[in-house]
Order: sequence, then C-alpha cells, then structure tokens
Amino acid sequence: LENQRRNQHSFVDLSFEKDYEIGADEDEKDNTYMSLCYGLGHYSNYEENLAMSILCDVLLGKNDAPLKKALLDAKLGQNVVYSIDDDNIIPALHIYLQKTNKNTKKQFKEIFEKEVKKQVEFGIDKDQLLAAINFSEFKDKEMDMGRMPKGLIFAMNMMGSFNYNDDLSSRFEVFKYYDLFKKEMHNGYFEKLLEKYILNSNHYVQVVINPSKTLGAEKKQKMDELMKSIKENMSEEEIEETIKQTQELLAYQNHVDTKEELATLPTLDIKDIPTSVNYLPSKETTIKQMKAITHTLNTNKIAYLRMYFGLDCVNYDELPYVSLLR
Repeated sequence: LENQRRNQHSFVDLSFEKDYEIGADEDEKDNTYMSLCYGLGHYSNYEENLAMSILCDVLLGKNDAPLKKALLDAKLGQNVVYSIDDDNIIPALHIYLQKTNKNTKKQFKEIFEKEVKKQVEFGIDKDQLLAAINFSEFKDKEMDMGRMPKGLIFAMNMMGSFNYNDDLSSRFEVFKYYDLFKKEMHNGYFEKLLEKYILNSNHYVQVVINPSKTLGAEKKQKMDELMKSIKENMSEEEIEETIKQTQELLAYQNHVDTKEELATLPTLDIKDIPTSVNYLPSKETTIKQMKAITHTLNTNKIAYLRMYFGLDCVNYDELPYVSLLR
C-alpha cells in the first residue's frame, strides 16, 4: 500500500505561518500576506501547463476576472495577483492576497474554491477563453523577444527540458495545442482542469506571512550569540587569520583596476562593426490608388499592416490631440 501511495503521488495538505520583519514605525494591521499554491502535475505535460496558463489569465488576469473579482469584492485584502511557476519539475499556481490580516485565511480559501466550483458548474466564458487562446497563440507566433537575442531565449526555454530529461523540442511544438484548445473548450476541457488541479487536488499549500516588529531584534540577538559562541571557541591564531582574510577581502573589493588590467577585457573595435546595411526586400505597388510598399519576410503566418496618413490638415495647436486617435 505504501508503494502504491508513492506511485500515485499522494501529497499532504500543508498550511503554515511565518513572520517577516517590519520597521518599528510600520503598522502591523492589514500588513499580512498570504498565498494559495496548487501543484500542476509534471513539467513534461506541456499541454496542460499551457492550458492552465491561459485559464488563469481568463480567471485571474484582470480585476473583473471571475476569481480575482470574487476575492476583491469580499474585501479580504488590497490586491490579488497570481503567477505560475513552470520552471520546476512540478509546476505550481500561486494566488497571492496582499495587505490582509491573518484572520482571513479560512475565508480566502473558501471564497476562492467556491468561485472555482461556480466556474466548473456553470461553465467558463467561452468568448474570454477564445480571446486568451488567440492572444497566447499570437505571442508564440510573433516571438517578440524585445532586445534579447532569440537564440538565447530558445536556449533558456530548453533548459528545463534538459534538466528534467524531457524532449528538448517540446517547448517549440506548441501550435498543435492551440487547435486542441479551441476545439475542446466547448467540451468542458478547461472546467475539467479546474476540477483536477484545484477542487480535487491533494497537492497544495496555504502560506501566511505575518508582520513582526520584534523579529529583527530577535534575529540580531541570535546572530550576536552565535558569533560570540564561535569566537569563544576559536584560538588566537584562528582569530588573527580571520582578521587577515577580512582585511585582504576589503582591499580586493576596494582595488581600482589599472590600465593594464582593464586592457585584458575583450572590446569591440570600430573596424569590427560591419558597414554594410541589410536592406529589406521591398516592392512598390498601388492598392486602390494608394501607394503601398510590401516586404516579403518570414513572419510565422502573421501579416502586419501599417497605414500612414498625412497631418497637413491638423493645426500645430491640435497636434497633441492626435494621440487620442490611437
């Protein structure tokens, strides 16, 4: 039976509290933070991990999202935020209640799960689901990494698969899941995920972090006692060696690099910068008597359209209002 229990990954319901340090002039009232955290299966199950990410965006992503609204309307705290930690072998959903008090612990979980049950029973808004699926799919197609090199981001995305002995290409074969989500969202797919990972979960933890004005002094006292005990058990030679090492460390940290030392750093010379320009493949054409310039590039099946309008008809004083037309 014990082996069977282990094989089924039966986890214990945990709940615990801990203190954090605040200043003597800070108020302890309504300064508690708490969270509900639910395990989401296994890192290798990217389908359900991606689906839960989309689902949480619908249910918790905005102030009027059902789960977040239910908690805010109950006035348990000042704010509710969520995150999904999907870099661990067991990903987790975290729901944080900020600026609350420890007496709301029971209500927090009850209200959250009551609203989850309502979503399961009456169904999740399909228009909101489709919008979230489309938005996630668009982001994955566009692959806008900002200033970060795409190759570096791809390597970072594969790191978890490497660590947990998963298929390295699994994080790039995502588009088949979006087709599945759009089809199965009408068959209770996302509602079943809520049942599986929240309502029927035996792998979750509730954490309460309470403010304490005395914690800092208590920690300092313990550290002072520990340092005193360590010093009392050191020989004179060990004390002198520790002092010497500390002085050497401070000297190293305050050392100013010489020109010779700085010259050892690799640098980019101006001759290393290419002078050629990568021109976009362009073609001028006319569409309904309007001049158009098209560029044929690999955009992962996304078409981009930019329209430019002259502002000759706008007075100088009216220019600040043009931004309102966005």
